[in-house]
Amino acid sequence: MIRSLCSKMSAILAAALRIFLGSNKPEEMKVRAKRLAVFVPAFRIFEWSMVFAGGAITIALKEFGLGNLTIFLLLWSAYVFQAKIEIFANDKFNQDDITLMEGLRRWIDACFGISVILGILAEALAFLRVAIWDGAGCMAILYRPLLLHSKVLRIFLLIIFAGIHMLIWFQLYLLGYSSIFSLLKDKFF
Repeated sequence: MIRSLCSKMSAILAAALRIFLGSNKPEEMKVRAKRLAVFVPAFRIFEWSMVFAGGAITIALKEFGLGNLTIFLLLWSAYVFQAKIEIFANDKFNQDDITLMEGLRRWIDACFGISVILGILAEALAFLRVAIWDGAGCMAILYRPLLLHSKVLRIFLLIIFAGIHMLIWFQLYLLGYSSIFSLLKDKFF
């Protein structure tokens, strides 16, 4: 029984990996996995350095006396530029899904192939993850197959996705700013 269960789990994981990597050929899968092992961490380092830069910029601009709306608009415009860089980098390495969004899109499509309810659930969870965590560049890549028909719509949605994502992160930056400075004032001033 345990052997049968392990065999079934192994088959499910192998199928999921084939879907995610977009290949059925073991040699090609191995090459793609090795390349992802290099490019994905590099992309995440870039992404997280931008998150920390956004926090530092928020603190600096608050200390210079700029208002929240001005800071938000500055960060939003910078974030649209960052999202365009992410899309360009993903397209530049078109054999390598450095954002992992194309693999996620294939998984979602496979879920729809199994069950509409499972597909809707996978789509909703992916949307929440990307809206809160991964951001506008990844969201544009994830939904690119659905939006290829209109360049204007793609640009409009990229700007909207960037605004939603930056609104969430800007609130976190402000929360961190107020918490850190109130802690420093309580302890040292």
